[in-house]
Amino acid sequence: MRQLLFALPFLLGPSLTLAQDQADGVALVVGNSDYAGFKNVTNAELFSNSATKLGSMGFTLFGGQDLQVDALLEEADAFTADLMDADRSLVVLAGQFVTDGRNSWFVGTDTVDPSLMTVARSGLQIESLLTALSLANTPTILALGVYPRESEYAPGLRNGIADLEIPEGVTLVTGSVWRVNEMLVEMDETPGYDPLVAAEKVGRLLIQRSGDDAPVAIDTPAVETPATVAASPSAPVELPDNLSSLDEQSTWTAVSAVDTETAYARYLDRFPGGKHASQAVARLAELRRAPSDPNAVAERALGLDLQARQAVQRDLTVLGFDTRGIDGIFGTGTRGAIRGWQDRTGVTETGYLTAEQIPALRAEARARSAELEAQAAQRRAEQERQDRALWQQTQANASQAAYSDYLEQFPDGLFAETARAEIEDIRQSQQAQASAEDRAAWNEARERNRINAYRAYIERPGEGEFEQEARTRIEELEARDRPNPAAQREAQLGMDPITLQLVESRLAAEGLDPGAVDGQLDDQSRRAIRRYQRDRGLNVTGFLDQATVSRMLVDAIR
Repeated sequence: MRQLLFALPFLLGPSLTLAQDQADGVALVVGNSDYAGFKNVTNAELFSNSATKLGSMGFTLFGGQDLQVDALLEEADAFTADLMDADRSLVVLAGQFVTDGRNSWFVGTDTVDPSLMTVARSGLQIESLLTALSLANTPTILALGVYPRESEYAPGLRNGIADLEIPEGVTLVTGSVWRVNEMLVEMDETPGYDPLVAAEKVGRLLIQRSGDDAPVAIDTPAVETPATVAASPSAPVELPDNLSSLDEQSTWTAVSAVDTETAYARYLDRFPGGKHASQAVARLAELRRAPSDPNAVAERALGLDLQARQAVQRDLTVLGFDTRGIDGIFGTGTRGAIRGWQDRTGVTETGYLTAEQIPALRAEARARSAELEAQAAQRRAEQERQDRALWQQTQANASQAAYSDYLEQFPDGLFAETARAEIEDIRQSQQAQASAEDRAAWNEARERNRINAYRAYIERPGEGEFEQEARTRIEELEARDRPNPAAQREAQLGMDPITLQLVESRLAAEGLDPGAVDGQLDDQSRRAIRRYQRDRGLNVTGFLDQATVSRMLVDAIR
């Protein structure tokens, strides 16, 4: 058995460097990101990042970006044809991989719903590629960037790569798409353009050769912390042992609470295309950057933890400054908001906070919150006066049209439930008076409850008793099927049940009757949110957004 040397630059000897004075080589580089039948892959833009450099190093380059199955196999076939006469070779594949436990395939972008019987036509078989590499008399590095997020597969198939038998002369490098992409980028700064030295710098890649008992795991390189940065006075928070089994949102919650370079790196390893990836990259860069600005040094010395940074962002939001999120990451949006507040306050605009400015900001936000609450109380009183006045007129008329007009102006008004009940009573009375044939047709449409069923009822000969209601149901169903931007914005907040209970408690304290305080936003909760938004002059949607949550939580969280 070949003994594995742990000094990476010597794993395959000096001949593995890709320097220009070496003999000519061949390279196959493919980055597949835009899939028809799988989840799209981020950070797979390898070909454009490496083509120019590899060409200048004397390589004949094959591959491309977003290759369908036929194009992928053609490029691989052309590569293996030239491989036999080459003196060095490199293969980098990044994207979706599928395995049946014995064989593995790098999937073409046009593959849709492969099964055990058709998966062989889905892309490039890795085992066949290894056989071709073993026939060539040249040292080869095979780097596989695997997308870790599961897609849905037919029975017997799963995401990933089977255990591979590495032939003599081949070194296998595996890791996430993001890590393998970073390895290619790092090669630009590596003497001799050596992929293995680059892999050592990037870290968290597995390297394996023929005869190895187990791959060598290259851990993340240590990053020195500037001596000028003071540690947080609070006790350090540890990452949970079960981090690898948590879903993305739970992982992000744990990682952002720990707030260390290692924590954010582990999140990016598991979720390179996750919804918090950009925040993780920004915070990681902030933690690694050694500030030369004395104002930045002073702010970092305060040791603000995640909750303290989020409190600053909430305060700025209440005061009308856009931080572009309440995530505890002081990016360009938050820095701009701080400068705006400093300018309005009359202090030097630095974009960084001092120990004296943080309580001043908090006091100003509390005062503004109290002012806004007073304005909200005035608006609520005026809304209730108008609500009661219109209800008196509605009761005097007591028609379906009058009740509908009331609900159009006050859908969450004091008497909204009564108005809906009255409309339902009128509809039932109308139905009782309708002819048997018309009633049967209407009941059929209601049972199907589809747009085409209601249209068919309207288009029947003669005038149906329930045509207006059919048109109303069509409008409701069409509105339900349209994307709801407000719901999407609420989902992007990623609020957990505990925070939602805090929101419901806040609504209950305001006397808005959100129903059970259980962290589940039902129709009653939505009505309470709309009333809250209406009273405070916010955008009335019934869904939570940054402005609404900031108003609710600015005092409650402290």
